Order: sequence, then structure tokens, then C-alpha cells
Amino acid sequence: MHGKDVDTEIDQLLDAIGSVEAKTIRGTAAIVNARLAFQSYDEVLTSDRWHTLAQAGAQPQRPLWASGVKDPAYADTRYLLDLVTSGVVNTMPEATLHAVADHGVLRGDTVRPGYDAAAAVMTALANLGIDYDDAMGQARARRPDHLPGVLGRARRNPRAQARRREARRRRGRPHMSDPRTFAIGLAESSGAREQLSSLRALVVVGMMMFRGAGLEEILRLATSSVPSLSSARAEAVHLVENDELQFSLIGTPRPPSPELTALGAREGAVPVPGAEWGWALPLSGLGRFRGYLVLGADAEPGEEELFLLRVLAEQAGAALTTAMLVEEQREQADELRRMGDRLAGVNARLNETVEDLGRRAAVHEMLNRVPATGDRAEGIVRAVHDLTGLPVVAEDRFGNVLAWAGPGRPKATRKVPARQRADVLGRAQRDGCPVRDRDRLTALAQPRDEVLGVLSLVDPGRTAGPHEVLALEQGATMLAMELAHRHGLAEVELRLRRDLVEDLITGTDEDGAVTRARTLGVDLHRPHRVIVARGRGGVSDEAVAQAVGQAARGLDAGSLLTRRSGSVILLANRPAGWGEDPRWAEIHAAVSRHLRSTAVAMGVGGECERPADYPRSWQQAERAVATRERSRNPGGITAYEDLGLYRVLSDSDGDAEVDRFVREWLGALLDYDTQHHSEMVRTLSTYLDCGGNYDETAAGMSIHRSTLRYRLQRIREVSGFDLGDADHRLNLHVATRAWNLIAAPH
Repeated sequence: MHGKDVDTEIDQLLDAIGSVEAKTIRGTAAIVNARLAFQSYDEVLTSDRWHTLAQAGAQPQRPLWASGVKDPAYADTRYLLDLVTSGVVNTMPEATLHAVADHGVLRGDTVRPGYDAAAAVMTALANLGIDYDDAMGQARARRPDHLPGVLGRARRNPRAQARRREARRRRGRPHMSDPRTFAIGLAESSGAREQLSSLRALVVVGMMMFRGAGLEEILRLATSSVPSLSSARAEAVHLVENDELQFSLIGTPRPPSPELTALGAREGAVPVPGAEWGWALPLSGLGRFRGYLVLGADAEPGEEELFLLRVLAEQAGAALTTAMLVEEQREQADELRRMGDRLAGVNARLNETVEDLGRRAAVHEMLNRVPATGDRAEGIVRAVHDLTGLPVVAEDRFGNVLAWAGPGRPKATRKVPARQRADVLGRAQRDGCPVRDRDRLTALAQPRDEVLGVLSLVDPGRTAGPHEVLALEQGATMLAMELAHRHGLAEVELRLRRDLVEDLITGTDEDGAVTRARTLGVDLHRPHRVIVARGRGGVSDEAVAQAVGQAARGLDAGSLLTRRSGSVILLANRPAGWGEDPRWAEIHAAVSRHLRSTAVAMGVGGECERPADYPRSWQQAERAVATRERSRNPGGITAYEDLGLYRVLSDSDGDAEVDRFVREWLGALLDYDTQHHSEMVRTLSTYLDCGGNYDETAAGMSIHRSTLRYRLQRIREVSGFDLGDADHRLNLHVATRAWNLIAAPH
């Protein structure tokens, strides 16, 4: 439709509205429509799809302007000067051409700069209630000689078709398969206008196929255009996939016929059910065969119609090829993008790995600078503090601080309840990584299965990240090695000390013992005593050994310690602060503090001037602790020199004579106790030890005075001795003391 016709139609609608806005945009519809159409054309030529076609040799079709002014109110050059741009063809009346030559002023490109203004005019028309497409549709209905009408009308007119065939026959027109010859003949024919209309319709269909349409849309356009271009109809479309023709995509899904397969990408006759005439047109483009468009008709179409159908098939084939190429390029682009994403991911992971290795190398280098001598635990926590910037603390498995680096060290050691600490250590062992315990991030120093200690970051703000965790883990590994080394040395030293104590109390070479002791930092030329300690009331030997060791170190009383047959043996020297008076009770008090119980009996042997004295001192300590255990107050410490009469009895070489003496004075009472499961001997011993005091004796035996009176009467009756007799009383007292010293009197 000419620009003047567009303005005529739209201006009539604007005049009917009559508003100021309607008058403002009067006479602009044709120009803005042309500019917007050219904008769409421009977008096609700048698309990836067209770029692919251009690389394959495609040439752009130039838009055609028809510039003539009908309304005398408008300038006679408006449709030409307002649509000046590159790449277009402009047809105009001769009067318009002379008008431009006479007084036209060219202003450069007047199309592309007006895209936005053109869109605004179309929006204004819509706001006024004018539907541009409806208006043009009504105009076409009144003007059936234009392109859209011809596509639907001329081809369906049997008389027109007959006239065209007869004209071709009389004039001897050439075959339509040659486009150049066809164009010459078309220009000479009487039906040139109608044929040009059909070609223009093909151009429109082709543009629609190439304007981003997919496979289904291209086939729909092609098959629906067949009846408008000829008397034939589209019966089937067979596309090639994996070098084979597939089932038809339209109508009844049926396989390709043998005749169709035999054509080999050429056009030719094929059988079509229900049709007198059947023909297959190849769908090819850019040198690629894509399939067949199968046509059917009640009679063979004329040459002009076949030509149009061939052009349609060529357009469809080219569009299909282009669409497939674009799809392939899109898939390739997607694959390249996915590969790029994968490569980016790999590079990111590689960079992370390199950074992680760099951080590990830095941590490893820093920790390797820790001196091999001195307090390595102190050096480790200082290095981790330098790496993380956070306070760091190393503790043994019991929670005792080994080293601290950084600010905020508490004055008092933080003692975590045993259950809470066990829970933290358990979680760290299960997870195999540092765990958080309130304001600390804790890693285990665990060389094998045994936890030797922990290394913690003091992080109340929870700022520790992967770098800090890495430094903590590496530091914990080095701390585990250090603690394992210490643990091994301690075990070796402890074994050496135990072996030395065993050899000394059982007798050994004097010079060798002095040399071994000097290696362990002990001077055997300094006077020592053997102390034997035994726990009571369920106190374990391990607990007693730890308490004795801690007490000895605290009093500087020696460090040679061993365990033997339920006893703890300490070779103790006199602490420097004691002076000449031995204060053995201080050792027992220190042991009780560490043990948190007084349920421990201790005995001190005689002084040792040389290694040969230690066996005697040990035997004396054993007798002293045995006497303490049999006493009324077993929880305490007794020195051998304080045994008095017990010392004479325990040193006696006539054990058989002592047994006979005990039997002579206590035999009847011992037999009575055995037969009646009574405590007559113990009651007598307590009574004599208390100096005959009834109240003290009853309290010591935890019995009533009347019970005590009855037992004393029975003792007189059974033994036959008079407790009021001084000799009887002395012999009975000595006999009970001796009975207390011997384990099983004969």
C-alpha cells in the first residue's frame, strides 16, 4: 500500500476524532510506519542469523518506497525527503522527481534517527483508540488490487488461471524453471500484475521464514502458502535425518514411498493417494538437501504455478537450512559456554588449590622455624599466634596449660569440668577436625589413638576462617609430635628410675648405682631414706603414686619412685628447709592434699649413707608402715626409729620364741576367739593400750561400757590371768603388741 493511501486512511480516522492531539499527528502515519518497518529490516540484517546467511553468500533484498503525494495540503516531496536512507529503492511519479530536483533539500539519513519518534506516534495512535492493523485491513478490503488481496484472490480464480495458460500457449512462453527467462516472459505477459503480486507474496513469506522462525513455523508457512500460489495442495513433508527420509510431518504420518526415495534429492513425479497429479519438490538450501515437499492436485498445475511452488520450496529449504545452521551454532555456542563455565570452574578450583598449597607452605615454613631445642610447645603456640593473629593456648590432656601466646592470658587456669572436657575431646575424635567449645576452637594433639593434649584458638568473635583452621591443624600436628617425644622421654626416664629404685632396695653394685643415679640427676652420696606408702579404703596405687610424686617434688624431697606389690616406694632426701629435726608429717600432709584424702599409711626407714644401706632402710620402712596400718589411726606416717617396743619386736631374730611367748599368754583367748568368732584379744589389746581407761576403751572398740565389763570378766575367766597383777598386765601388754606385729601367730 502506498504511503499516501496509508495517510488517507489514518487521517480520516484522526479527523473524525478531531482532538488537538489527533490534529498534531495528522499526516505522519505513513512515514512512521515506513521507519518502523525499516527498523525491523535493519534488525534482521544485524542478527546472527543473517550473518550466517551472508557468510554463505546470501544478498539482502532492498525495501521499496512508493513516493507520491495525494493530499495537496502536504509538501509534494514529503514521502521522498522524509524517507532518505541507504539500501532502499524509491519509486515516484515524474512530477515528484521534478519537484525534488527543483526545491527539495536533502537532510541526510531521515529514517534511522527517527525510530524512537516513530514508536511514539504509534503509541499516540493507540492511545486515541486507533488500531493501525485494523485500519490497514479495512483499507485492503476496499483495495483488492494490492499484494495481500492478490495472494488469496487471484490464485483461486479459475478463469484467470485459464486466461494465463492460454496466453502462455499462444505466445510460446518458455518453461518456468528458468527464473531469468521467466522474468522476461513475465514482463511481456498480460498477467504481469498478478504474477508480480504472487512474487511479492513469496517475498513476504520468505521474509517471515527467515525472521527467526523455527522448523515447525517454516513448514507451516510453506504448506499453508501452497493453495494460495497454485491449484495444488501440500500432501506430505519428509525431512532427512541420519541420511534417511523420515515419516511425514503433516497429514497422516506415513513413510516415504519408494518412488520418493529413488528421486535422490531431485524433483519428480510421485504417487499421492487420492490425487491425479503428484509431485515432489526438494527442500534444499546452501548446498544441503533437507527433504521433500510432496504436492498433490486434481490436475497438473501450469508452468507459472510450478515455478512459484519451486521458489517456495527453495525458500523453505533455505530457511530450514538456515534454521538448522543457527540451531547448530546455538548448540555450539551453548556447548562452548558450558565448556567455558567448566574451564572457569576448573580454573577456580585450581586457583583455590594453588592458594591452599601456598597457605600450607607458609604455615609449614613458619612452624618449621620453631627451634628444635628448648620449649618447643612455647615456640609452636607463638608461631600459630603469628599466623592467625588470635591468642593460642596449648594444654595437656588434663587441661593444664603448657604454653600461651597472645594477649588475654587469664591469671587463674580455666578448669573445665571433666565431663565437658571429655565431651569436647570425644567430638574432636569423631569429627576428625577442630571443634568449637564456647570461645575456643580446639584441635587434638593426637599422634595415634591416645590424646596427649590440645591446641586451641581463643576466638570469642568466631572470626577464624579456613586459613586459621589450617594453621591450627598444622600446629596441633606439631604439638602432638612434641608431646609424643616428651611422653616417650618421660616413659624412658620413669622406667630408668623404677629400675634404679628396684636395684637399690634389693641390693646392687655400688659404683654402677651411683653412676646411673647421677645420669638421672640424683646424688646418692647425699643421705636418703626409703618411704613406703599404701592406700586404704579403695584408694588406687596409681593415685597414691601420683600424689607421692607431686608431694616429693613440691617439698624437694627427691624423685626416685616406683611401685611394688601394692606399695609405693620413694627414695627421699631430707628437704633443705627442715633443718636437723625431721618433719615427716609434712610429707603425709602434702600427699593427703594431692590425694584429697588421709586414707594413706606411710612408713619411713632408717637413713642411708651409701647404696648398700637401702635394702635395710626398705625393710625398716615396710615394718613401720605395717605397724601404722595395724594401729588405731592407720592414716598417717611412722618413722622406724619411733617404733619403740615394736622396733625391738620387729627386729627380733627369734621369731619362734616370740610366737611361743604370744601363745603362752594369749593362746587361750586366741582359741576362744576362733571358736566363738569373738574379739577378746583385740578388746584386751585396746584396753591395755588405753591404760585401763574404760571410756577410751569402749569408744575405741565402739561398744558399750557394760559390754566392755562383760568381755574383761570373760578374759579373766578364759585366760586365768589377773589384770590387776602388774606382771600379768605387763606380759599381756607385750604379748598383744607382738601379736599386732606378726601376721599369723603360731
